[in-house]
Amino acid sequence: MSLTAVVLTCITYILALFGLAWATDNGRIPSRWLHHPFVYVLSLGVYASAWTFYGAVGLANTYGIGFLAAYLGASLAFVLAPVIFVPILRLCRSYQFSSLADLLAFRFRSRVAGVLTTLFMLMASIPLLSVQIQAVAESVNILNQRLQGPVVAQVFCVTLTLFTMLFGARHPSIRDKHEGLVFTLAIKSLLKLAAMVIMACYVLWGIFDGPNDLLEWLQLATLTQPQPINDDAWRTLLLAFFASVIVMPHMFHISFTENLNNRAFRQAAWVMPCFLILMCLVIPLIVWAGIRLAINGNPEYMILYLGQQQQQLLLTILSFVGGLAASSGIMIVSVLALAAMILNHLLLPTFQPNPRTDFYRWLLWSKRSLIVTVVWLAHFYYSTVGQAYPLYLQGLIAFVAFLQFMPGLLATLFWPRGHRLGFIWGLLTGMGYWLVSMLLPLVTGHTDAPSLSLYTDNWHQSALYSLTLNTLIFSVISIYSKATAKEQQVAQICALNALPSPVGKQVMVTNCQDFILCLTPHLGYRTAEKEVLQAMDDLALEPDDHRPSSLRRLRDRLETNLSGLLGPTEAEEILDSSIPSQGDDTLYKATDIHIIESQLSQYKSRLTGLAGELDSLRRFHRNILLHLPIGVCALGEDQEIALWNNAMVTYTGLSAEQVLGSTLNDLPHPWQDLLSGFICSGQARQSTQEVNWEAHTRWFSLQRLDIQAETDEAPVGEHSVILLEDETETKLIDDRLAHSERLISVGRLAAGVAHEIGNPVTAIACLAQNLKYETDVPEILEIAGQQVQQTERISRIVQSLLTFSHTGQHSDPRHYEPLNINDCISEAIHLVRLDHRGRQLHFINHCHTQLLVAGDAQRLIQVFVNLFNNARDASADGAPIEVRGYTDEFSVIVQVEDHGRGIPADALEHLFEPFFTTKEPGKGTGLGLSLVYSIIEEHYGKIEVQSRTAAAPKDSDGADAQEQSTGTCITLTLPRYLSVEASSEG
Repeated sequence: MSLTAVVLTCITYILALFGLAWATDNGRIPSRWLHHPFVYVLSLGVYASAWTFYGAVGLANTYGIGFLAAYLGASLAFVLAPVIFVPILRLCRSYQFSSLADLLAFRFRSRVAGVLTTLFMLMASIPLLSVQIQAVAESVNILNQRLQGPVVAQVFCVTLTLFTMLFGARHPSIRDKHEGLVFTLAIKSLLKLAAMVIMACYVLWGIFDGPNDLLEWLQLATLTQPQPINDDAWRTLLLAFFASVIVMPHMFHISFTENLNNRAFRQAAWVMPCFLILMCLVIPLIVWAGIRLAINGNPEYMILYLGQQQQQLLLTILSFVGGLAASSGIMIVSVLALAAMILNHLLLPTFQPNPRTDFYRWLLWSKRSLIVTVVWLAHFYYSTVGQAYPLYLQGLIAFVAFLQFMPGLLATLFWPRGHRLGFIWGLLTGMGYWLVSMLLPLVTGHTDAPSLSLYTDNWHQSALYSLTLNTLIFSVISIYSKATAKEQQVAQICALNALPSPVGKQVMVTNCQDFILCLTPHLGYRTAEKEVLQAMDDLALEPDDHRPSSLRRLRDRLETNLSGLLGPTEAEEILDSSIPSQGDDTLYKATDIHIIESQLSQYKSRLTGLAGELDSLRRFHRNILLHLPIGVCALGEDQEIALWNNAMVTYTGLSAEQVLGSTLNDLPHPWQDLLSGFICSGQARQSTQEVNWEAHTRWFSLQRLDIQAETDEAPVGEHSVILLEDETETKLIDDRLAHSERLISVGRLAAGVAHEIGNPVTAIACLAQNLKYETDVPEILEIAGQQVQQTERISRIVQSLLTFSHTGQHSDPRHYEPLNINDCISEAIHLVRLDHRGRQLHFINHCHTQLLVAGDAQRLIQVFVNLFNNARDASADGAPIEVRGYTDEFSVIVQVEDHGRGIPADALEHLFEPFFTTKEPGKGTGLGLSLVYSIIEEHYGKIEVQSRTAAAPKDSDGADAQEQSTGTCITLTLPRYLSVEASSEG
């Protein structure tokens, strides 16, 4: 190719790369494309690096079928994605891990684990990054020898450094995804696949005359037998490539940090194996085509030689662009992931900026500086060591190094007993053996070392020995070492399908705003404020929320968010030093039951077998507690509310979301006084406790039950359960019965008094009447007449008392008799006037004298007595109380109207409820109108109330104008009594 063609191809590729990433980040690409699961799945094709694109061809040319290990091992890893990838993704999402170093440092609760993982991951990645630089430099030199490899390598490194800084390091936190980077990687995967497939088609029908011609040529051609790889080496290669797909920095970053779709691994489990199989099927065709054409050159770049030898410019350019895409993709993502690891585990623990600086800006430029450092470190390795060795050899050395992290990762997911000391010493031993047996011979130039010859029986022994020593030391130390309680808890969190346990530590702050002040010395005020507000928004917490459980949740969320910004170790250290806490957080707390319940509800579909049955039993018991007809309030060891059932919500009007996690002292009045007072009293039971709430009086009984919470080892504390039962209805019924008993007693007393008074009054009347016959003195006769009149008045009073004493007895409507309602009204007025307060009012009776109804006279008199008493109590002295009565065709209508203060509008709807009264305490029982309502209802009538209340308005001069009319009018409607004759005439 001409120099111009090569340069134009490179420039076009670079411009397309930058343009595509820019368009994606600026919203020029539809979001439905960016978020489609296949975009993310294709971005996983970053695994197909220059080693897979170029190096695998050289491996197949030298060692035959052994090259399949690179594809089969990776395919197996993707097939097992639901078992391995999904649990890791859950942990990374929950705790915002950005790298394998973050995950292992969190799992083993060790800063040393994160540091060693970062250092060894960097050592293992440098040879692999060097392979990408070498592949680009040599491929450009093959296309045009005037372009020297060192110059091309430098231009390549500068270009990728700029791209990574602009589109891979635009945000300091992993919360902000790099959609442009992911979409670009997906397009690169399509380019790589297209280049390989098109080359395969050209080989089959351009170099060979179809599949049949290829088969005939294979039968006749004399092919050089490749060096065999024994079974142990084959299995080692499979294992190395299987592990590399999961633990390599660029694969971990794309698989878990940039993942936007939780269900993408379902498609990846079959799409990626198909992708890799298509690529690997092309490699034998390229090797056979090179042999048939007798191409003399480095077999690793045979795909380029074919296009050149056949003088197919477009095919050559496509093959070159495919290799360029393979090399640049892994370089960009690996450098980005390694820079984040170095920042979190090496730089931040040793140096932190001044709190007055912009913390986010410092993190961003620190990461960009580390990107430059890693790229040029890889370039330095390439220029001093890498270019002297074939691609496949350096790649294999890197893959064996990545294999050393597999024991720690598997222990994270499947072996909670794994100990941090076991992991550290196992990793040191395995990586040390790899360093001495594989990397150092490469760096020092001892190419005759046995481990560097794939066709010998010893090369794979270095990989097996290092992995065996690593696993053995890790297992032995873990078995004979006792992990701390914190490490055990985290191990359970990381175990497959395990639920994250809630933290039970009490945070030593009083409200959410205190977190900002505590974090300011470490992060600066602006950064601390932004992180705290972000965490509060994630949890939907209000700024004034001071519930202990909310503060604990906020601290945990802050640690998670800061983990994505600074790494888990640094985040934990900052929070432990700035936001102190007390208490043991290694045990489940009853105060966090609502958190556990919410987590179990999320994992309901994943619980099977005995776990599913136990969860069903838990939900059954939980529903019993929630739907009990009495209130249940469970308190934790530190008096935090752990359970607040539906009855408590009904009683108090406080939802469970408002109450759970708070203490009794945080409840509003009057529930704070009621429940806190009961707990402080130390009593096991209290009855009929009065509560005034929302203008109502209610009565409750309380019971307390203390429960000793225990684990398998020892008791962990005492918890309390409060049972609250509403006794308002019972109390009202008891009061009603007591009032009825008092009325009965008063009636009996009235009957007895009337009987005792009746006899002497009769004697006095007889003596007064006898005087008429014993004297003719006018004065004496006048006095005797007055005495007779007064005794008659006394008799009427006694008769009224007797009548009143019989009220309250229900009469049978079948025995109702016709009566004159006017007589009942007159009798009621007479009774009311017996009270000295009744004598101060002016009763005006406008009723017609012939208002006939069918009913019980005594009960109707009681109706009017109650109405007149209410009117009397509401009226001023001397005020008139008017009674009107008239009839229509079928009814008798009686109106009792006063000119008192009236009844408030909000009380009208409750007027006929038992025990409801607008009078002052001690001046009314609230039973009068309720009794009136029931008596009128017994007589098939109805009652209506109209009330007028108004304040004195102001006139134009501001003086009080004449008061508006006020008062209450009660209208009774009773069925009119019609005689048989009148009925027949009608």
